[in-house]
Amino acid sequence: MRLFLILGILSLLIPSTAFSEQFYYIEDHKVIRNPVVCAFEFEDKELPIAEKQLLEETKNAVLEWTNKLTQFTGDEDSWKMEYKVFPIEKQHDFFAENDCDVTIYFVRDPLLVVELFSGYTEFYPFGLSEIVILYLQPIFSDEVLNSETLQNAEPIGLENSIDLYVGETIRHELGHALGLDHLPKEAISYDYKNGIPVGSSIMIDDLDGLPWNIVFEITEYDLRALVNLYGEEGFEDPFSLWFSYIIDYLILGGIVAVIIFLVHRRRKRSSRRNLM
Repeated sequence: MRLFLILGILSLLIPSTAFSEQFYYIEDHKVIRNPVVCAFEFEDKELPIAEKQLLEETKNAVLEWTNKLTQFTGDEDSWKMEYKVFPIEKQHDFFAENDCDVTIYFVRDPLLVVELFSGYTEFYPFGLSEIVILYLQPIFSDEVLNSETLQNAEPIGLENSIDLYVGETIRHELGHALGLDHLPKEAISYDYKNGIPVGSSIMIDDLDGLPWNIVFEITEYDLRALVNLYGEEGFEDPFSLWFSYIIDYLILGGIVAVIIFLVHRRRKRSSRRNLM
C-alpha cells in the first residue's frame, strides 16, 4: 500500500508526456516580431478579376489568423499581423521589400502543378519566408471526381478560373510562415459540423482517404500549436530567437576565421620555404 502511495505521488511530481498533445513545427523557423505580410500586386490579362480576388482572400486570411489568435489568447497586442499590398512599381525596390516578414506571390502558370493545396513556402533566416500561390483551378479526371474520398491525384490540367480552395491554401501557407508543419498521416482526423466534415487542422496535407466534401479551416488545434511554439509573449518576444541566430552566426564566423587563418599561415610558410 505504501509503495502504491509513493508511486502515485511521484506520478504527480514527474511531468508526463503520455497524454500531452503533439504538435509539428518547421525546424528552426519562427517569426521574430509581429509579422508584416506583403501580398504582391500582379496582372493577369486572361483573368482580370484574379488580382482583386486574391488580394482580398489574402487580407481575409491574415485577419482570420490574427482574430482567432487574439480571441483564443485574450491578448490583443502580442499576436498582431500586419497586412500590406505591395505595388508593382516597388517590387524591385530592395529597401521597400525589406520591411516584409512574409511575402506572397501569385503565379498563373506554374512549372509544377501540386495537389489540392496549390502553394508552397520557402524559409529564410531571421524568420522570413516567401509564399507562392498557384491560383488557377485544377482539372481532375472523372475517375478522381467520381470517387467518394479525396486522393492525392495529380490534376490533368488547369481552368481559366480561381481555384475553389485558394482561401484554404493561403491560410495553410501562412501557417507554414508562422512555423507550423504538416500533420503526419497518423495525426490527421476530422469531425462533422452541421453534417459537413471539417479537418482537425488547416495544416493537413495528405488528403488520401478523406471525405470529398471536407472543409479545412484554422482550428483550435492550430492556435494551441502556435501558443505552444511562441509562449504567452506571442510574436512580441524576439530576444531568444535573435540570440540563437547571433550565436549561430558567431560560430559560423569563427569557423570561417579559423579556416582563413590556417590557409594564410600555410601560404606564409610556403613562401618562406621558397625564399630559402
